[in-house]
Formats: sequence, C-alpha cells, structure tokens
Amino acid sequence: MSLFALLVAFVFAIVGREGERKRTLYALRVFLEFVGVGFALAWLLYWIPW
Repeated sequence: MSLFALLVAFVFAIVGREGERKRTLYALRVFLEFVGVGFALAWLLYWIPW
C-alpha cells in the first residue's frame, strides 16, 4: 500500500505541479492522504461483522 501511494504521489506531483517546492509538498500531501485514507478504511472495515 505504501509503495503504491508513493508511486502515485510521485506521478501526480510531476504531472500536476510546477516548481520544485510545490511538487515536493504536493507529493508529500498526496502520499499522506493515501496512507491515511487506507488506514482509516482498514480500521472501519475491521469493526464490520462479516
């Protein structure tokens, strides 16, 4: 999951932003959002009785 989030954040930053600082901050933000949403969904799905 982390590797996928890292690769997607890297590609999104290259495609979506101009300027080195903006790219870096955007990549970090996207990475943290992917990982955070992944953990949140995992935590929520853990409590659902299947």
